[in-house]
Amino acid sequence: MNRTYFQDLKAQIELKHAISAEKAEEDVILSEMKSLKPWMADDDDERGNVVSQTCGSLSEGLRMEKMQYLQAKLQAKEIRQKAYEDLVSSHSSFL
Repeated sequence: MNRTYFQDLKAQIELKHAISAEKAEEDVILSEMKSLKPWMADDDDERGNVVSQTCGSLSEGLRMEKMQYLQAKLQAKEIRQKAYEDLVSSHSSFL
């Protein structure tokens, strides 16, 4: 039982590290989005369109990453809940 608990704990720690890395990547992408300059085209209208399309693509990517982050967070919560339930049931059998 303890081995499973420690495996779950290790998985949670690894997940936290992965989430931290994803958050750092998200911060970099957001910073890049803010620093985009409309010098990609000659015409002002065309420049606006290019920047808008680029930001839209980045925004969609961030939404997908956020969904993956939230799914991982939910899975981690389910793992913790199951580990807790298993721990409680194993201790209650000793009583």
